[in-house]
Amino acid sequence: MSSEQFIYKPQDVNYLGFLEAQLRDLGGIATLTYELIQNGDDALGDKSATTLAFSVTDEALIVENDGIFRLIDFERLQNIASGGKRAESGVTGAFGLGFIAVYQVTDAPEIFSNGRHWIIRPDAPAEQRIQERQVETSGTRFRLPWAFNGRSPVRRALNLEAIHPDQLDDFAAEMAAAIEQAALFLQRLQRLEVWRNGRLLKRIERTTAGSQLILRDEIGQETIWLLLNGEFAAEPLRDRYPWQIEAKRHNRVQMALPTAPLSQPGRLYAVLPTDSTTPLPFPINADFFPTIDRKRIHFGSGYQAEWNQAAIQGAANLLAHDFDELPAQLGPAGLWHLLQKLADTHHLAERGELPAVFTAFWETTAPLLPAKPILFTVQNQWVLPAEGRLLGRVGEDEKTITLLTALGIPIIHPDLIPYQNFMRQPEIATPPLTATDIAAALIQAGLNKPTPLYEAPPFLRRLEDWQTLWVLLDGLLNRLHHPAEKETALAALAPCALALTQTTTLTRLNRTYRSQPEAQLLFPDVDWLHDSITADQFPGHAVSCFGVRQAVERLAEMPPDQLEQEWRLGRLDLAALFRWFESQPIEIFADDPALQRDICRLPLGPVGGELRPLAHLYIPGGFTDPLQLAGLVDVAALSGRPQFLRDLGVRELDFDTYVRTEIPRVMARHPDLPSDARHRLVQLLAQRLGEIRDDEDLQDQLSRLPLVACLDGSFRPANEVYATRDVMALLGERVHIAEPAASQSIRALHRWLGVRDEPAAEDIVQSLAAISRQWPDRPLDRPTQNVVRQSLAYLNTGLAQEKINPQALTPLHDLNVIPNQHHILTRPAHLLQADQPDLAAQFEGIESCLLPPGDDWGAITAVFGIRPLSQVVALQIVTTGEITDPARRKQITSRLPLIQRLLQAEGVAGQAAAFLGHLHVVKTAHLHVQYRLSIGDKTLLTPPETVLVKLDSSANVLYVSDELDNFPWTAVARELALAVKPGQPVGGLAMGIRAVLTAVTPAEAAQILDELGCP
Repeated sequence: MSSEQFIYKPQDVNYLGFLEAQLRDLGGIATLTYELIQNGDDALGDKSATTLAFSVTDEALIVENDGIFRLIDFERLQNIASGGKRAESGVTGAFGLGFIAVYQVTDAPEIFSNGRHWIIRPDAPAEQRIQERQVETSGTRFRLPWAFNGRSPVRRALNLEAIHPDQLDDFAAEMAAAIEQAALFLQRLQRLEVWRNGRLLKRIERTTAGSQLILRDEIGQETIWLLLNGEFAAEPLRDRYPWQIEAKRHNRVQMALPTAPLSQPGRLYAVLPTDSTTPLPFPINADFFPTIDRKRIHFGSGYQAEWNQAAIQGAANLLAHDFDELPAQLGPAGLWHLLQKLADTHHLAERGELPAVFTAFWETTAPLLPAKPILFTVQNQWVLPAEGRLLGRVGEDEKTITLLTALGIPIIHPDLIPYQNFMRQPEIATPPLTATDIAAALIQAGLNKPTPLYEAPPFLRRLEDWQTLWVLLDGLLNRLHHPAEKETALAALAPCALALTQTTTLTRLNRTYRSQPEAQLLFPDVDWLHDSITADQFPGHAVSCFGVRQAVERLAEMPPDQLEQEWRLGRLDLAALFRWFESQPIEIFADDPALQRDICRLPLGPVGGELRPLAHLYIPGGFTDPLQLAGLVDVAALSGRPQFLRDLGVRELDFDTYVRTEIPRVMARHPDLPSDARHRLVQLLAQRLGEIRDDEDLQDQLSRLPLVACLDGSFRPANEVYATRDVMALLGERVHIAEPAASQSIRALHRWLGVRDEPAAEDIVQSLAAISRQWPDRPLDRPTQNVVRQSLAYLNTGLAQEKINPQALTPLHDLNVIPNQHHILTRPAHLLQADQPDLAAQFEGIESCLLPPGDDWGAITAVFGIRPLSQVVALQIVTTGEITDPARRKQITSRLPLIQRLLQAEGVAGQAAAFLGHLHVVKTAHLHVQYRLSIGDKTLLTPPETVLVKLDSSANVLYVSDELDNFPWTAVARELALAVKPGQPVGGLAMGIRAVLTAVTPAEAAQILDELGCP
């Protein structure tokens, strides 16, 4: 044979060695049970199996189902591990290895089905390993004789011990437990049974009703499961692994959620249970890739792990998708057991104690929870998590739950109390029960007003019911550690009638008080807290202790007349009240110092048979009130302790206090004080004026009081009164004149208070303003004329002597207050001084705008801005044919020194004629003048007048008419005289100027001045 040629050698399998290796992973009665159930559930053909029974006899294990083995099923048993089922749809088996598990208990398994009886002898040669004969059969029957002989070739080859008869009862019990686990996800089998020597140990019957699976046992007890069916995304994996993932492997996923919580962990099923468990409280079934022994599920790496992880993710998505069904199907406890387990599983997976994919259940479900009615309340209602309330450590007893149920507060059902901590998680965030919740419920129940206990809602009509509520509220308040939180809670409870009074009436906390017996005797109508409630429990520590502050506020709420009535009837014991006040010095003088003021504001001081505020009263001192109105408190009626009253701030009556405080108060309170009392008061002040003379503030205060007796019988403040009648000439009959002083001391008091001898400028201004209002547009009568003229003269003199400030006349500027020549009061801005009578005569009807002649009111006119007529009139000059006359100009300007000499003799300022040095002389054929006057809203214009000469001072031009043959020196001299001496008589001056100007020579002019005696 050539060395390059191959030869062939046989290769076979050591069948018993193969079985021994496989059995290492298929050990256990439960595994045997599952494999035989799977074979029965996989049975296809004309008749599928619906019932399977295990019968443990003393000779053999007999397994029967009502299905029929197909020929292909027999062929697969001939070809162990061929994996024939892998390509067949609708079956579970994948490797054809499941039947090997029977060798745990038998050496020669037998099969009866489809008219055949097989006996399989694994220790025989391959060609003689199966014995077959034709028999009549019904269904399928496996007979597995017990391998009692431990020295048989099969036992020795498989390294298995013999079966002992005393094991058979345990085998039956294990099978009974296994069929209950295996029944959940079967496809065809509807009944599973386990028998022992003809006695039924366990029966499980499967029925479905909608999405529910019902498992009923042999005694009729039912277990109900909620079946959820869905699919997961398998196509991406099939595309990625087309050869590894066979086409018949389906992507369905199922979950069976128990309607009653399970005590055992959840299990992963590949139709039949595996040994892979999870903390989830439900089994998951999918076409997982199991290990070869079918006991575990791959979650490591590779395509099998990816497929299995996709199935788990699909199960999580399915749970979230069908979540709305869960509350009704699982019930409150079942639902929250499920949610708790989802969260626990998530934590374990995050810590690496489970495959990471198991975090998917909580991550897909948790976001849904806030918007789902998952919280079951004591009112048997499902509500959103945020709408329910947790009890926490308080209120978990039956009485409290019953009370909260009656109040309508949606606290969680008692069955859910074990899940309270879990419900606080942020994903759920169910709030705890608070005092605010109870407050809202009490208000809803009508307990927001005083309510007799017998009229309270039925569930709160007994004291023990309220004690239950108080204990609950006490616990809720005690668990609040931040003061602001506790304050908010008490504010919410404030409107509720939560406190029980001694009259068994429910009232608000802030209207109920704890106190000492003395206060209860003084204020019997206060809502006092019931004796059964101590200060260290609610509501005892939530109500105020009745102290002086509360007493003062209560007394302040009573109208003064009612308070006085209570005192008169003996129901208000002032002596006892002040003794109690005095016994609380810390509260009054340390804790709440404002109480001193508030007590004194109350009308609690007995005076003359009436009650008055202590703030207005005095403790008797060393001074007697001449008015008998100052108010001396009856100290004996207030427990006879004046020192306590002093501590409160009640003052002793002395002269200084009397003058500064009591006189103003009494006179304000008693405007009708009798005149004899007033006279006595004035006499007292006059006698003791020396004690107060230097006190300017007191002087100002008393000057405003009606202390001065007037001639008209009234009493007036001193600043409104005058000492003599002389002022009537200025102010008229309206002024008040003091009665003649009865003594020098009273006269001194009047002067000190401010009684005046002369009127002030302000008084005269007011008087004139009043006259202006009374005489708006008609001539004054004679008496009023005299008053106005004297008043203006008085003001003028005061202004001239600078005794009156010009600002004092400001109110008169816009009033009709100055009489014109018709004796009609006129506004100052509409008046002029008639400084040039001849100019005034030019204007017709100007008298209403001119001051009366002979009134010398220079200072008044200056303050009011009344101008001379000459300064207001505007001159208009009309000329024709103007020709300058330099000769006349030279003649006038050359005589300027002589004219100035003449002016000095006349007493006119030397510079008055300086303009003559620049004077222009213009001759004109015709010369006309016209005057314009604008005053107020009037404009007056004189008719044109022909004149011989006119000086335009503004232009420094002397116009001379050329109509005469001779130059009009007399008229020129008069114009020049009026220019240098305006508003004054100018006859003599004019003649002198004419003589100077007409002299032939300056020397002749000088001689004329000498002759006239000019210096």
